[in-house]
Amino acid sequence: MFGSITLENIFSFKKTNVELRGLNVLIGPNAVGKSNLIEAISLLQAAPVDLNVAILRQGGVRVVCSLAGPVASPIAAIECDKINGEPLQYRLEFSEDAGGFVILREHLRAANKDYFQRVADNVLIGEEPGTISPTQSVFAKYKNPADTTPITRIGYKLERIRIYREFRTTGDAQSRRGVSSPRGKILKAS
Repeated sequence: MFGSITLENIFSFKKTNVELRGLNVLIGPNAVGKSNLIEAISLLQAAPVDLNVAILRQGGVRVVCSLAGPVASPIAAIECDKINGEPLQYRLEFSEDAGGFVILREHLRAANKDYFQRVADNVLIGEEPGTISPTQSVFAKYKNPADTTPITRIGYKLERIRIYREFRTTGDAQSRRGVSSPRGKILKAS
């Protein structure tokens, strides 16, 4: 799904870039960031649906942002590139504002073209300006089956990310049936 993912001031990551392949298995001792990487990817999964609910489910914006350093409410960012094998880059920056979650900046671009860019609640999709809720991703608002840009297509791809938190492959294991569980460590994109 992604060539790499960069995490800034999110969970336990100050600034980290992780190269990804077709199959990614996370192995390591406790408290090194395996689950935090999964939780960050689950935010990408929630962007086309309801990012605010995903942030709240993880304990709120202070929990998502605060573990990265001494600043009470830093700007957190998730950036991924080579999305679905396409030369695209998606970046989402968010923080806390007046006690709640707010998206500060968001964009989807190719090397020479911005498909959308957003600053606060102002969004520019192609050449078309508009406004958007401060807690809603552009992927959640802009879903158009006739869309010829990658916006709708990538939004649907993000939404279909499945996170498997167990690795049993025998009998009726959820991973064998393609059923995601609420907490996990194995990723698969449809």
